[in-house]
Amino acid sequence: MKSFRLYLDPTPVKPERCVRDYSPEEQTEFREVFKPLAGRYRRYWRVAYVALGIGLVCGLLLRLIISATLEEWLFGVFFAGLVIFACVASLAPALQCPACRNRLDVEFGEFCPECGERALERGTRYYQAQCLVCGRTLSRRKSRHYKIRACTHCGVMLDEDGL
Repeated sequence: MKSFRLYLDPTPVKPERCVRDYSPEEQTEFREVFKPLAGRYRRYWRVAYVALGIGLVCGLLLRLIISATLEEWLFGVFFAGLVIFACVASLAPALQCPACRNRLDVEFGEFCPECGERALERGTRYYQAQCLVCGRTLSRRKSRHYKIRACTHCGVMLDEDGL
């Protein structure tokens, strides 16, 4: 009997080509293909944080204005902001490398997502992954504490600003 999995994160495949195998023109084309996806990703997260902020501010203002007997409205407004935040954040597009087609935010490959160099020291159960070139510690506990500028699987630089 096959196991039932609740999540569908594909296991990354080792790319056939890496950054040094692509011409500068191909790398520029990959950045241009990735640019609309990065824009949509940023827009979704911006809307999510605005909804969370509006819910928080409205909840705090209601707390100052409304009497203590109507505090359930306070929690309702704040909860509505959290629900909108979760809904919009879950609709954010999946980040996928146009070169190797692997997901960028699932698992680390050989390349550093910050600088794009092949110098990523994999983390263990007790230590976080770290880049030996830029010195960045890559933590993924409750949220991602690094920017994705390059594909961690093939090393192609995708976004200069980072996501």
